[in-house]
Amino acid sequence: MERRTSLLGRCDSQPPLEEKRALSGHVGNRAQCRRDGTSRDNGAMDHDQELVERLLEAMGQYSPYYDEVFWEVSARIRGRGEAGKLDLAALICWKRSGQGHWVSDLMEMPDADVRCHSRAALAAGLTDQQRLDALAPLPGFKSKYAIATAALACNDPDDFGIIDWRTLKGLKWIERPIVRGRGETLRYLGRVRELRDLTRGSRPRVTARNIDQALWFIGGQ
Repeated sequence: MERRTSLLGRCDSQPPLEEKRALSGHVGNRAQCRRDGTSRDNGAMDHDQELVERLLEAMGQYSPYYDEVFWEVSARIRGRGEAGKLDLAALICWKRSGQGHWVSDLMEMPDADVRCHSRAALAAGLTDQQRLDALAPLPGFKSKYAIATAALACNDPDDFGIIDWRTLKGLKWIERPIVRGRGETLRYLGRVRELRDLTRGSRPRVTARNIDQALWFIGGQ
């Protein structure tokens, strides 16, 4: 595991009158461009504020009880720095992803091996890709990024959101979609952090997990 992690491990003369007039008109045009640019900037700021308000409203609509399992598992994982089969089984049930042979294969894997892979993924100083790669040997985790990101969010809810078809749909509804396909999980995590930082201007303690809760709610509307 150490080897896997380590590998995983930017002019004075006066111009003629005609030129003065031309320069004067050019300056005027630049001033107009600045005025237009300022107008567009204000429009963008208004749009961002509307977005923040929508995210905050959605957070308020999220059930205060739905994440009780998530937070109990989170306390266990953050306390130990690793996830066992019991923790992952609870997350699978919470995400309603308990389908397919990969669940049985995961349950048949020795708990010590599960803890080894998860401990490597939760180590300090890794990139998002390195964390996902460390979890990839766990059955289903190479393709089931909803579960992989759930485990990462349990350990660090401030920096990780959980990818889900509803959260991806939520990004579309708020006009902040990501490109789908290879690498979409990394792009999703980056977009969630971008929205978190934007929203912190209105609510400083907002986490990446809060943002994905809001996206999940919006995506289900």
